[in-house]
Amino acid sequence: SHKIFVNPSLSEVLCTTVAEALAMGKFVVVPSHPSNDFFAQFPNCLTYANKEEFVGNLYYALTHSPEPLSDEYSHALSWEAANERFAAAGSVTKNEAEEFAQVLSSDEALFEIGLPPLIEDEQRR
Repeated sequence: SHKIFVNPSLSEVLCTTVAEALAMGKFVVVPSHPSNDFFAQFPNCLTYANKEEFVGNLYYALTHSPEPLSDEYSHALSWEAANERFAAAGSVTKNEAEEFAQVLSSDEALFEIGLPPLIEDEQRR
């Protein structure tokens, strides 16, 4: 019966409640903040930067109906899509890996990475 979810947090980094509310087809009213950038792409996400925008977004949500969640947006909120984004964010291309290896093996390298020994008798690598 509720159609609006308000999350004024500037410190919540997981924002799972925002994702759940969007998945349920509700309006979400959240601050314009990097932790909410992903959600800002959804039509039912209403971001605000100040008190006036917050009041305006809340009024809009009270006087309108949320848009139905499209298949594309529904997929974007799935664990499958979250894992795809996670893998993409942590991926290194073959070219990037080769360039990094060249920099590390160069005599002109500006830094050295020292790893602790895996076992006590092993020398530093």
